[in-house]
Amino acid sequence: MLAGLCAAGALRAQEAELLLPDCFTASVGGSLELRVESPAGLAAPWPGERLEWLFWRVGGLQENRDTLLPRAPGGQTVAVPLAASGVAMLGYDARPRIVAVRADGLRAFLAGRTGERADAALRALDPQSLVRVRSSAKTLVRVFGAAGELMPSSVATSKSGQAGEIRTWIDPTALRAGSDLPVEVHLSGAGRATLLAWPASRALAALVRPGPDGAARVRIDAKGVWILEAHAARRLPADPDADWEIASATLTFEVVR
Repeated sequence: MLAGLCAAGALRAQEAELLLPDCFTASVGGSLELRVESPAGLAAPWPGERLEWLFWRVGGLQENRDTLLPRAPGGQTVAVPLAASGVAMLGYDARPRIVAVRADGLRAFLAGRTGERADAALRALDPQSLVRVRSSAKTLVRVFGAAGELMPSSVATSKSGQAGEIRTWIDPTALRAGSDLPVEVHLSGAGRATLLAWPASRALAALVRPGPDGAARVRIDAKGVWILEAHAARRLPADPDADWEIASATLTFEVVR
């Protein structure tokens, strides 16, 4: 159900991370360059040592890494080989981290990213809160064979196994613009999620509230690269290390028809 519109905001410590390839169409035998950006399109450092788990899956094959570093010191991209054709799923979980967030930034994030109302508790936030951030990111890329074929694959709709995930029930890379995309949001251990969706060419995101089971539908109304971003936030009144927890998951893909 469409609940409203919000602007894609600036990068802040508690925001999600987008996993983006250098191209959403690739060839078997080649490689992908992966980078991380904020939802606002700002470059972010490659997670590197912050990675808890990284994987890529294509053509019935999956490779798992507990870390993957840029080839050049201080680099912001990594290369991933593509050994089979079909739709490739690439993703990671970052290690949970605790960040200090100013009250105005936390209120703006909760209102814009989760739709949380500014109730008395939010208005009375301490000047700075400690927030435990859990981030997962995923992307889908079409990998063509040597003869230009794209092998049929169920990879795009498969469960990734990430701590946080936006799972699609049909292959979004095969959608036509104007279609609905059914999804399911999983954010383990967090509160009820909200979902944002927008094409990268547009400044406004549709805010969707999934049902209690995490199911939702997203209207894919344009060609191009799409960004889906899910968040859940909860207060931690009994936690000695953090005041809030924010769990986030993202998905990027390209609609070509």
